[in-house]
Amino acid sequence: MGSMSEHLPSERSDPANSANQQAPWQPSLRQAPIEPLSDDGVRAFAIGTAVFALALLLALLMPQLAPERWWLTVTPTGTAIGVIGTGNCVWRRNQRTKDAAKVIAPPTA
Repeated sequence: MGSMSEHLPSERSDPANSANQQAPWQPSLRQAPIEPLSDDGVRAFAIGTAVFALALLLALLMPQLAPERWWLTVTPTGTAIGVIGTGNCVWRRNQRTKDAAKVIAPPTA
């Protein structure tokens, strides 16, 4: 009984499997030519927090909409986590702004 790696083709032993030529079963993967989003997460956390806070208000004001009791624990927990996450994202955004402002220009002769 041999190991599993004995049955796998290796790049060194198979000259047909080079970097320029892929096996027919391998997909061709390429990075899309788009710029990444410059999102800091504040908007996403704020929207999620607002949704959880709204669900909490609805669960408290109209108990017939949420007859299960677990809504009264999930919604305040989600709101609290959202407030903490929003605060963290704002703090991180401010730190990145401060770090970008600390960039020192190279000395000129």
